[in-house]
Amino acid sequence: MRGVVVAPQPAAAEIGAELLAQGGNAFDAAIGAAFAQMVTDPQMCGLGGFGCATYAWPGGCQHLAFHARAGSRATPDMWAADFRGRTELGNYTLFDDHRSNLGHTSVGTPGVVAGLASLHSRAQLPWAQLIEPAAKLALDGFPAPEFAFESLRRLPQPGMPTGEQRARCTPDSASLWCRADGSLKQPGDQWANPHLGETLKRLARAGARDFYVGDLATRIADELARGGGYVTLEDLRRYEVRLSQPVRGTFRGLDVRSSSAPASGISGVQMLQILDRFPALVPEQPESYVLLACAMREAFAARLRAVADPDFVAVPVDELTGGAWADAAAERIRNKATLGAVATVGGEGTTHVSTCDADGNAVALTHTLGIFSGVIVPDTGIALNSGMDLFDPLPGGPNSIQPGKARVSGMAPTIVFDGRRPAIVTGAPGTNAIVTSVVQVIVGVVDGKLTPVEAVSAPRVHCEGGPEGGPEGGPVFVEGRVQRAARDALSEAGFDLRLMPTNYAPGFGRNQLICIDARGDFRGASDPRRDGGMAAYCFR
Repeated sequence: MRGVVVAPQPAAAEIGAELLAQGGNAFDAAIGAAFAQMVTDPQMCGLGGFGCATYAWPGGCQHLAFHARAGSRATPDMWAADFRGRTELGNYTLFDDHRSNLGHTSVGTPGVVAGLASLHSRAQLPWAQLIEPAAKLALDGFPAPEFAFESLRRLPQPGMPTGEQRARCTPDSASLWCRADGSLKQPGDQWANPHLGETLKRLARAGARDFYVGDLATRIADELARGGGYVTLEDLRRYEVRLSQPVRGTFRGLDVRSSSAPASGISGVQMLQILDRFPALVPEQPESYVLLACAMREAFAARLRAVADPDFVAVPVDELTGGAWADAAAERIRNKATLGAVATVGGEGTTHVSTCDADGNAVALTHTLGIFSGVIVPDTGIALNSGMDLFDPLPGGPNSIQPGKARVSGMAPTIVFDGRRPAIVTGAPGTNAIVTSVVQVIVGVVDGKLTPVEAVSAPRVHCEGGPEGGPEGGPVFVEGRVQRAARDALSEAGFDLRLMPTNYAPGFGRNQLICIDARGDFRGASDPRRDGGMAAYCFR
């Protein structure tokens, strides 16, 4: 079927396009690409991960949540006494032993296999056919790509474990990431993952259920128990995805639909609806960057106060995405009102795939390991998430630890409709900058009339708010390519300017964008940050 697949990993995008050529639709392409991403980028995603998706078909749109959930052995106050603070960026919780983001204690009940199985209900091809290309890739091996090792080499923030610590955390992790002499593998080395390949073949035969109630579930639970984790076999057996209506808003007369809480689609809708109360933003003009930063600051402040797992906390979605809230926020920006402290939430290990087809189906799928926990279940290749890393370790808050609860996430898979047809399909990896990159790309396409390549390549800013009593705007992070006039305007508006050392900052979101015009023609573009990606087409 004619369509396009956009992903940060070229091999995954190509596999998705090949499935379209075999008669699959956008759902087949997204599922097949997602499994391939687990092979080609195992620091970012894996069978032990989690995520969410916003997807559309002719006449409908839905949100699918398959977040990691705290295990039944977890308690709200279990880490409170040992909490050492948070990182300056990302708000990661700090402990002397790295318990929240490294090792077995960091793992939440994984949901990605259940999520992809749910998505398969709208696919055309057999489940096994979607997994087989990824299994073959894992078994045959391939030259290790640069992007897969970038996060291993990156210097961590103070108090956080290094990428090498994650790579060597368990024997099976070290086997994947290290050479025979014990040194870390390098880009270009031949890279295979035979255990993962065999597990994928097993899932192709037995179905997703085996991951949660079969032998694979037992292996996962046994490994987590061995390492003192909180997830049990019963947690795996009870895992369920959540289906809901997407969060909705409007921008320049278009219908925006994005991820429900505890993901950050609410924040993206809020930002766009604030900007909708101002004239169209001109790309790269100083005033545009100031408005973007102000809208980001407002939405992040609201997320801190009100967004959490709706199974545990009443989230006032209608209020937060309503016109009155956007009106008040826009007025505060006009009056240069100061906001208080804004804690941030983010995660390093994430990826995304966007797909669409000629029948009007579209999928925006984000999935992640959080930050790779360093745990790979022995002899299975199943890399496990660090879904506990962004909970509040202090009890009593909306994002505090509770068994079965999902923590707040930065994911924002989004589809923008022009009338009844999808016009923009987008999403990204990149911590809190997922949602800010999604917003800037949509604004670039709609207001700036940018092409998809121009929109994902344009210089970006990122703002999450300021400390209590600090500068009015708080810190705003800007890529090295943002012009001096814009940087000066942000400083004059009261923001504490933080100039990034890179022109294409990998932490500023890596957007995977598809635009569809009124004739049904589509164009895709993969963000150049973190070594770029691919838009793979099927023209049949």
